[in-house]
Amino acid sequence: MAPWGDPNSIHNLRPLPGVTSTAKGPAKIYRSSVPGKLQLSAPELCAVDGIGTVIDLREPEEILQRPDTLPEHVGYINIPLYRGPVPRDEPILQVYSRLITQRGAQLVCVLKAVTMALDDGVLIHCTAGKDRTGLVAALVLSVAGIHRDIIVADYARSADELPDSYHAQVATEMSSQWDTSSEEFSQALRLHTLSPASAMRHLLEHLDHRYGSVARFLDCVGFSLPEQRVLAEHLHARREPKGA
Repeated sequence: MAPWGDPNSIHNLRPLPGVTSTAKGPAKIYRSSVPGKLQLSAPELCAVDGIGTVIDLREPEEILQRPDTLPEHVGYINIPLYRGPVPRDEPILQVYSRLITQRGAQLVCVLKAVTMALDDGVLIHCTAGKDRTGLVAALVLSVAGIHRDIIVADYARSADELPDSYHAQVATEMSSQWDTSSEEFSQALRLHTLSPASAMRHLLEHLDHRYGSVARFLDCVGFSLPEQRVLAEHLHARREPKGA
């Protein structure tokens, strides 16, 4: 999609829930839409303190349309998750399932990068901060032992955090490609504007059913159980009481 919104503003910006501290102090791991120029407004400055590394999950053609413009002291890592065309009109679960089944190596690279960068603060983003970022956030939080209801709720709020300008641009772009009464148009709108809790819950339950747990899935694709323990300990996550 074409660039949208104010290039000096960041949407969908928030810390990952339930993560409290690292060895160096308060945990600084955030998620967002494309930040563009990292020149934050006063409210955003209150929300973000000390980002040392930005992990960009977008494809090269997306970056050409709207590159990150970061201060010199902020590190930048690009790990494209799709490794190909950005999905246009697929069901959300189909997109996520393909990432899980075909892009395990890329997901592992992201998780290892998060582990390495965490103490200095890390921001993970894609374009809207909804799908690719939502999947990575869910995996990080699962490794940290955060209660699944919290993980799903964090994912589900993403659509509501996107501005009206984003929703309007999606509708305009999709209507130029499909008849607005077509199923393709409706499917494209759902993919690019929604973040239904049922989609993330279904995906995580699928990993439980097929692999035994999210941890076992990650172990199978190359993020070992010892590496997961390092990340979990690094986060010092606040775990939910048993039975919660």
